[in-house]
Amino acid sequence: MVITLSVITLSVVITLSVVTAPNGREAWANAIAFKMGNFRSEMRKLGCEEMQLNRGRRSKFSRPSALPSASNIKKPRKGEVNLPNMPAAETVDSLEQYRTWMISEMQKSEPDLATLNRYMALTFALRRKEVTQGALTCTVMERWPALFTSAQVANFM
Repeated sequence: MVITLSVITLSVVITLSVVTAPNGREAWANAIAFKMGNFRSEMRKLGCEEMQLNRGRRSKFSRPSALPSASNIKKPRKGEVNLPNMPAAETVDSLEQYRTWMISEMQKSEPDLATLNRYMALTFALRRKEVTQGALTCTVMERWPALFTSAQVANFM
């Protein structure tokens, strides 16, 4: 189900009986649009790569070396994704060490599920990168055996 701005505003107007103005729905749509714009700018200031990609603004005076406006850039095709950021304190090597630890842990009869879940959350960016680059299912099953446990499947449902 695709949740659009009109669906959100309609549910707000229906659930909040306080909104009785004739333009209540349009006013809520405008307020939510501004709140999402503010949220995106805050995420961009914090360094979120996805927001940096879609920024595309520059000023002739304050930022002349910045990239040009994104008005002529084609939108991504269906199925293209932006990858999540790596954890701040981690490197690719440390994430690879977590992955090898998880493989050895999954070979035990009773794996440590709390640590396993924590490491699976830490290595999400690396796992997502491998999957989106077109890894085969059998390769993913070999490299990430904890991904196919019932606890991990329930986390993503």
